[in-house]
Amino acid sequence: MDLKTLSIIISLVDFLLALILLAQYRISKNYDGPGWWVLGFASTSLSFTLMLLRGFIGDGAFCIIVGNILFVSSGFLIYIGVFKFIGKRLNLKIPTSILLILILAMVYFTCADDRLTLRVALVAGALGVLSLLTFRALIIQKLTAFRFSAIFSGIVLAVYGLVLIGWSAEAFLGSRAEALNDPNWYQAFGVLVTLIVHIFLAFGLISMVNQRVRGEMDEAKESMSLSQQMYQTFLDSTADLIFLKDDKMQYRMTNTAQTAFFGLSEDEIIDKTDFDLMPADAAENCRASDVEVLSSGLTRIHFEKIGDRIFETRKFPVKLINGKIGVGGFIRDITESRKAAEALNKEQYLMTALMDTLPDHIFFKDKESHFIRINKAHADSFGLRGSDEAVGKSDFDFYTDEHARKAWEDEQNIIKTGDPLFLEEKETWNDQPDTWASTVKLPLRNREGEIVGTFGISRDITGRILAEEEIQQKNRQLEKLVSEKDKLFSIIAHDLRSPFNAFLGLTELMADEEESLSIAEMRRMAQAIRKSAYSLNNQLGNLLEWSRIQMDVIAITPVVQNLRKAAETERELFAEASGQKQVMIINSVPDDIEVCADKQMLHSILRNLLANGIKFTGADGTITIHAIRQPDGCIRISVSDTGIGMNEEILNSLFALTKPVYRLGTGGEPSSGLGLIICKELVEKQGGRISARSTEGNGSTFEFTLPSRLPFHGPF
Repeated sequence: MDLKTLSIIISLVDFLLALILLAQYRISKNYDGPGWWVLGFASTSLSFTLMLLRGFIGDGAFCIIVGNILFVSSGFLIYIGVFKFIGKRLNLKIPTSILLILILAMVYFTCADDRLTLRVALVAGALGVLSLLTFRALIIQKLTAFRFSAIFSGIVLAVYGLVLIGWSAEAFLGSRAEALNDPNWYQAFGVLVTLIVHIFLAFGLISMVNQRVRGEMDEAKESMSLSQQMYQTFLDSTADLIFLKDDKMQYRMTNTAQTAFFGLSEDEIIDKTDFDLMPADAAENCRASDVEVLSSGLTRIHFEKIGDRIFETRKFPVKLINGKIGVGGFIRDITESRKAAEALNKEQYLMTALMDTLPDHIFFKDKESHFIRINKAHADSFGLRGSDEAVGKSDFDFYTDEHARKAWEDEQNIIKTGDPLFLEEKETWNDQPDTWASTVKLPLRNREGEIVGTFGISRDITGRILAEEEIQQKNRQLEKLVSEKDKLFSIIAHDLRSPFNAFLGLTELMADEEESLSIAEMRRMAQAIRKSAYSLNNQLGNLLEWSRIQMDVIAITPVVQNLRKAAETERELFAEASGQKQVMIINSVPDDIEVCADKQMLHSILRNLLANGIKFTGADGTITIHAIRQPDGCIRISVSDTGIGMNEEILNSLFALTKPVYRLGTGGEPSSGLGLIICKELVEKQGGRISARSTEGNGSTFEFTLPSRLPFHGPF
């Protein structure tokens, strides 16, 4: 058989193999690889077709170059297809580079140096190496689905590769010896070997695909069988009644629970309808719900009570294998869950009723101290319309930062340690008055015992705290009154005894020595008695006024009045007393100054201060009454004298009964300091302040303030 005939045969055979592989590729198109094999055999067929046409084409070199390129490329394409089919990653850089070098070499040896032996050596060597590489890839692959056919194909390629490499070596050596017995024989031998190898290789490749398909089908069947077993096991493991009906309402699938419910076997249920298995009225109800599901295409749920049991039936449309729509469903006995839900709802109702009825504030918080639930009383304290509005908020949304920060730190410590906290705390709000609360905070744990937040109860004790503070204030006031009472009795015992003793002594002397006393002596004694009586009257007047102040029975009636006139009235009242001690009282109050004060209180203040000044000012001394307007609208009134003054110890004790001031005036007049205490009480009741400054030996100045205009709001 000549070379031309062999070329025609291999061209036709490779073309037929390409068609067979193409059909195989179409069947198993999910695999990578067979498509490359189709291209490989088609490339070989085109290669030999070009060799046959070179006698009819003017440029024979073109046919030789392109034919050899297609011939070598066929092995390259089969090599790529094998790697793709067995799922290995392929680096095409090196094989592609070698292929390009071979193509260039073949072009050179065909056009520049037309030596057949070198072309044969290059083409055969390239195909031999590619065949051995493909053999290695097939042998080392680990997929068992086509292991036998892969080994067969690999052996075919290995034999082909060894033959081609041997042929390449002999052609190369023959070219060096510059002698070949019959070059056409070499080509015929190569074509024949290629034909045989391609037939066996195509058989091996097709077997690889078929074995893989069969293996995967077996695996799929085994997996499907296992899935069906698992699915049926799953269906039979549930206590729910599970079923599937076709479009004719006949049962197509059931589970153990349903067979037990009917008391029948699976074979006795399949192909039956509800009318075959249950009473007519129950079957009619089932059929009506099935029709409703099929017509609406929606899932339907209904509940039914049978005896003392409650069942939930859920039905839904199912697309069947034949494309029609059936009905699937399951029936669940929810008696116990319904009872549990009702018990839980009752418990939740009772808990909610308890929480929302209690006046105490109840709260639950998460780990970040955000509210997750509060009761109605707590929501009301926050000014919220409902408890849900507090969810997600924290104390920082309602209280001041200082109080919220302290509460957050306490709760974080509870979460960290698990220790409860009991405290009475002052709640400072952003938009309402401060309150007091007695609070219990505890860790909030889940069912596993893990701390997931905090909860607590807070009781408003503002009323109690305010009452306690009021009691404490009353106690302090009572203690003060008791202390002042003791001091007052001490003053009475000391200051009233001297005038009374003098008064009693003089009257006793006058009674016993009446006949021996002259008119002049009687007059002096009468003046002394008058002086003692005057002092006693002043002391009693101060004591009476002080007691009225302490009992809070003095009514304040503020009126706007001219201050200079009030001061002048008191100055004239003390004209005789000041004249006897040769003390001048100067009224330097401006004519236009007015004060808003209780008239009687104002005169009492001025009278006590003037009496005090006369008492401690010697002959040729002066007492000055002065007043100025302050920037705040109040009037500052001062009574200054040039008397004996006071040291710091006396100055610090003037306006309190804590330490009685027993001091004689410049004329021997007794003094207890009660008049200045009365002045302080009267000034402060009218919203003013009183103070004193003095230096021993340089006189004293008493200043007090009073408002100048109405309205008058009492002390501040």
